Amino acid sequence: MDTIELNHAIESVDKANEVKGDCKFLIVHVRDGKISQEARKYFQNAPPSFEKVGIIVTGPVQILVMNFFLGFNKPRMPLKLFSTEDAAFKWFFNS
Repeated sequence: MDTIELNHAIESVDKANEVKGDCKFLIVHVRDGKISQEARKYFQNAPPSFEKVGIIVTGPVQILVMNFFLGFNKPRMPLKLFSTEDAAFKWFFNS
């Protein structure tokens, strides 16, 4: 099981900014891995070029940990957990 660390988060956001064009949202795929506290904090305060952040998680433990973290650390922008990309895209385009 891989862990997304701060350096991975920074690299991901930098790459997303390079190719994003007019896109105003960021999707982070955690899948079966873990995400460090530092990486979670970085994503919740992603650069202002993004208006929304969706985090794709699959395991019940991930969902529990992320919801707990988000309950105590309010992001500066809308940030929501999803189990599928389709659900994330619907949220991005319908809210």
